[in-house]
Amino acid sequence: NPSELANLKRLTYSVWSTGTAPWLSADKWAACYDPDCGSLLYRDGWQYTPGKKDLSGETCWLGVDLSKSRDFTAAVLVFPSDGAGEFWQLPLFWLPSETATKKSNLARYHEWSDQGFTRLVPGDVIDYDALVGDLVGLRTTFNPLELMYDPWQAEPIRQRLESEGFDCVKVQQTISHLASPTRDYERLILEKKLHHSGNAVLTWQAGHVEVKSDNNQNVRPVKRAHGDYRTIDGIVAGVMALSGALTYEPVPNYYDENELEAA
Repeated sequence: NPSELANLKRLTYSVWSTGTAPWLSADKWAACYDPDCGSLLYRDGWQYTPGKKDLSGETCWLGVDLSKSRDFTAAVLVFPSDGAGEFWQLPLFWLPSETATKKSNLARYHEWSDQGFTRLVPGDVIDYDALVGDLVGLRTTFNPLELMYDPWQAEPIRQRLESEGFDCVKVQQTISHLASPTRDYERLILEKKLHHSGNAVLTWQAGHVEVKSDNNQNVRPVKRAHGDYRTIDGIVAGVMALSGALTYEPVPNYYDENELEAA
């Protein structure tokens, strides 16, 4: 388990290291690729092509991690199975076109755009009108019950999304709030039960995401220093969406739990 390495070195061998540790194993991540869940690609709009498992119309949870205006913004749909303990995730990414051009030597931004894995938004900052429009458009294909979001600078977007009918749930980016879903995300990857569609941006982020732990071995994904091109927005959005899928408790229907008496 890669995320246990730092604790093993510190507690067993008294070898101290930095507060971050590599998290996801590349081979375990690759083993979770499932073409049967289809693909969600940007082709003048986000278009879902079903695989053998058609997720159209299925209940899901939507995690959204906003960027610092010039980096990736990510959204991830997480779909639970019916009692089988398996999950599927479909990601969406947005990136300012000027960022893709200025940093083209650092990552394959334009290639990812050509392949449909991300939407390049004109300009040097994310156009939140485009983001809101795309998220609203998802509901023509899928059934997101809740939208899980990082509250950092997200209040204007939250208000707009709620006005469009989304049930928005705040997820604080602290170990106390993220430790459980982060462990669940890792466990499901190790068990090959958190499937992904092969989005190259999400796979790139999974390859360099790190976690930070506390003294109780609780962990959460940790974002790199401001300006570092190695973003992890898709992983954070996936962890938040998974937290909703795992903890959701539907409100009981009164008529399902109470017998009606004839007048």
